[in-house]
Parts: sequence; C-alpha cells; structure tokens
Amino acid sequence: MISRPIADRLPRRLLLIALGALALRVMLVFSGGQFYWPDENRYGQAGEMLEELSHAQIRRVALRLSGGDHPLFNVFALVPAVVQRHFGPSPSIPGVYFAMCSAGSILLIGLLARRLGSPPGEALLASVLLAASSSFFYFARHVVPYDVSMLLNLAALYVGARPGDRLTASAWCGVLAGCAFLTYAGYWTLSAVVVLIHVVRAPSLAQGMRRGVVAVAGVVAPAAVVMTITLPFGGNLARSLAGFSQAVTQGEFAEGWRLPWEYLWHAEHGLLVVWTFGTVCALLLIRRVSTASKAALLGTATVYGLLVFTSTVLHRFVVYGRLSRQLVPFLCLATAGALWSVRDSVSVSFRVAFMGAVIALVLVQAAFNMSTVFRVTFPREFLREALTDPRVTSPDDLFPINVGHIYPSPTAVQLPNEFIVLRRTPHPLQFLPYQYEGYTPAERAVLRSRDINMTLLLVPHR
Repeated sequence: MISRPIADRLPRRLLLIALGALALRVMLVFSGGQFYWPDENRYGQAGEMLEELSHAQIRRVALRLSGGDHPLFNVFALVPAVVQRHFGPSPSIPGVYFAMCSAGSILLIGLLARRLGSPPGEALLASVLLAASSSFFYFARHVVPYDVSMLLNLAALYVGARPGDRLTASAWCGVLAGCAFLTYAGYWTLSAVVVLIHVVRAPSLAQGMRRGVVAVAGVVAPAAVVMTITLPFGGNLARSLAGFSQAVTQGEFAEGWRLPWEYLWHAEHGLLVVWTFGTVCALLLIRRVSTASKAALLGTATVYGLLVFTSTVLHRFVVYGRLSRQLVPFLCLATAGALWSVRDSVSVSFRVAFMGAVIALVLVQAAFNMSTVFRVTFPREFLREALTDPRVTSPDDLFPINVGHIYPSPTAVQLPNEFIVLRRTPHPLQFLPYQYEGYTPAERAVLRSRDINMTLLLVPHR
C-alpha cells in the first residue's frame, strides 16, 4: 500500500525526471545533428509560411496546410521559426523546441499511468523506463514531427482516460488524436489505438458506442476544419493525404513483421530484454496487473498487428524504425505494471533488492546507449572541425568521401593521385538504428560490409 504523501509527491518526481531528460536532450541538440536527414528540410516550410503570413499571402499558406506531408507540423514549427527570425538561424533553436516535446512525453506517461489506474510507484517506474529509452532519446536532436505527434497522442489517451463518462472527454480525445495524425501521418496507428483504448474502457456497450461515435467525430474534426479553410483557395487535404500515403514505399514490405524488434534491439539492447520480459509477465499475470498494464497490452498488440498487416500482408506501408517507436510507451507501461505486480508478490525484505537490481540494470544500459548516441558525429560538424585545421588553407584543398547522407549505398569515388588523410570518423549510419529508416535488408548489408567512414583527404597544391 502506497501512503498518501508519496502519491502527493508523484507529480513533482515525474517533473524532475522529465527535466533531467530535457537537460540531456538539450545537450544532445547542442552536440549537432540537425538537418542531417532530408526529411528535416520540411521545417523550412515554417519559415516560408511565416514570411507568407507577414505579407498576407493567404492562398499560399492555405495550400501548405492542405499538403499531405504532415501539414500541422508546419503550424507547430512556426514557434521556433519566429524565435529564429528574432535571434538568428541557429539550428539549435528548433532542436531544443522539439526536444521539449520528447521530454513532455516522459512526464505524460507517468501521469497517464496514474490516471489509468497504476499506483504511484508503478507510474513513476513507467516514466523512468521511457526516460531510459534510446529510441525516444536520439531523435530529439533532429527537427522532425515524430515527438510532437507522440506527445499529442499520449495527451489524447490521457484526456480519454478521465474518470466518468463525459462525452467532452471523448471529443477532446478524438481531436487530439486527429491533430497527432495531421502532425505526422505515420503515427495513424497510434491515433487509432488511442481511440480504441478509450472506447473499450467504457463501462458498458452503449457507452462504448457513444464514446466511439464522438471520438471518431473528434478525429475527423481537425481535417474537416483544415479542408473548410483551404478548399476555397484550391487546397484538397483528402487528395493530398491519399497521394502522400502512396509514397511510403522505401524499404521492404516483407520484413514488416520483424523490423520493429530488430530495430529496437539495436537501439535499446538490454532494455528490449527487460520490456519483453515485463510484457510477457504482464500477459501471464493479466488478472493481477493494473488496468494501465492491461491497456498497454492491448496497445502493443494492436499497434504491432496494424504495422504487420499493412506491410507484410497488404504491402501498403513499409515499416521504419520511427514507426516502431509507437510500441515503446506501451512496452514501458506493461513492463512497469508487471514489475510492480511481481514486487508486491515477494517478501518485503526482497522488494528493495529486486527493484534495485531492475533499476540498476535499466540505468546502466541507458547510460551505455546514450553515450553511444552522444558519440555520433554528423557531416556538418565533421566539416566544420576539419576547417579549423591549420593545414587547410581553403575548402578547395579537401577531398570528401562519404561526407553526407548516404542513400541507398555509398558512391564510388576516384581518389586523387596524391593526398594526406586529414580526418576520419564513423559515419552516422554506422549507428545501426539509423539504418532502419527506409533501407532494405540488402542495402543495410552493403552499409555494414563496406567502409563508410567519413573521410577528408587533404590534396597538396601542385
């Protein structure tokens, strides 16, 4: 039994965990890596939209909002774009802004666990597990919509888990899930599961049906608002989304059933073992675990099932590492519930040792994983450091090899007749989780078999 004072301290402790996670993410952002991925260039549309708004070019803004490539991301990105306009174009500004969304999910997962029925200690453990996740850490350095969409979906689930049966909770659950989908369409599976969990937790079939109707209307509402605003200017969000969905084909459909686990192993290592053990235990102890853990089991099975069905079966959407991250919050919730249930079943004298061992294992693995993330060097920072070398008198003196984004495989180069190896460091794609973003198994094999180190040769003047 957890005392009331401990429960009262839970939000404060969750906030401290989230602030610690944010501090690490800010450090990661300032270590570089922004705009390495071609998809990060979408952020530039926010600056263009800001310029168009300042000149009252409403039609152009409307056409951007009706685009299929995550239209609400441009709206959220206006905030750092405004800051950059006043303080300069530093890529760290959007980096820190979106890193806050990543840390916000860590705070929210604990609050969500508590609202779904977890005791305070279990809710705190769920937050710790998510904070330890590498797949929720390394993307924080990139200017991408994934963490914004994730935060909105978790917020939708939190609102939908509100006690009572007020239909306003169903409406807001749907609206937030709909906004999450328009922010990053790839997380449509998570948006669907959020609504599903909200519906199945209804106390009766009639109430569940009412929840479903209102929540689905809420999901549709953001898209309906966008279409109402943009149709008079020639935009068509529905057509844009349909066209964009047909472009998710980089990679291989057939590996959709195994890619999430292969990706999570390379990203998390021992943490995946803990999550797997915890999730299996939660399934075996399903009558004893908290309702939060039961909801997480449903979420895990449904997200994974949808990923497999739409990739391996339908050959409609390829599964990527970033899509596999949708499983992580549910794995953390299920594991926290199982571990807390096991803790309550052992003797008081063994509880401290059991939980201490689990947390120590999690923190040691997290420290290893995150230190690996910090060591990744990106082309922009690699070149900037090289230009400070006194032997380099001009950028024309340099001959770069693999200094850029490699897709789908390294480009063959013809070496100069004379050169000095000035600098050499591992390419970002040698951080294996990055190889699960649109590369086929054959292309990953090439990346792992060839020398793809970033290399700068100094070519002597003749």
